[in-house]
Amino acid sequence: MGVFHDWAAFRDHAPDPKCYVITEPLTSQGRLPPIHKAPYLSIGIWDKPNKKTLYINTGSNIRGSAKPNQAMFWVGQKNFRVRVYGSDAWIADPEREEEVIRALHSVSQAQLDYQYDGVKTKTLLFSAIGFSAAWDIAKTVCDKKGENKN
Repeated sequence: MGVFHDWAAFRDHAPDPKCYVITEPLTSQGRLPPIHKAPYLSIGIWDKPNKKTLYINTGSNIRGSAKPNQAMFWVGQKNFRVRVYGSDAWIADPEREEEVIRALHSVSQAQLDYQYDGVKTKTLLFSAIGFSAAWDIAKTVCDKKGENKN
């Protein structure tokens, strides 16, 4: 669907049709276990009414004793608790995903902070520039296809 500054909008047809927006981090600071793949932040619009999924791939395979004690996603002054499983992370309270999306429309950056053993050890900084345009086109395309009525 297009690239909008630091964000891109895509339509995925199979196996579970959805539209989504995606971005890479601007910077990564601190240490985590070895990187297994490039980190990214994605928000999907699924073919079920009112279904969205904010997903963060940390790029690290966090397993075993290196599981984070805590992770927080900051959008402006708002923070959102994050659940991390391996390299996958989601907003802990799915009911707050709409709040995250609204907040991303009004900020220039967002960041994900990890803590291990009570010490902040990793930050992924994401640009929010272009998010609004990418999100709006993804929603419009999915709505026109009759896949998302929210």
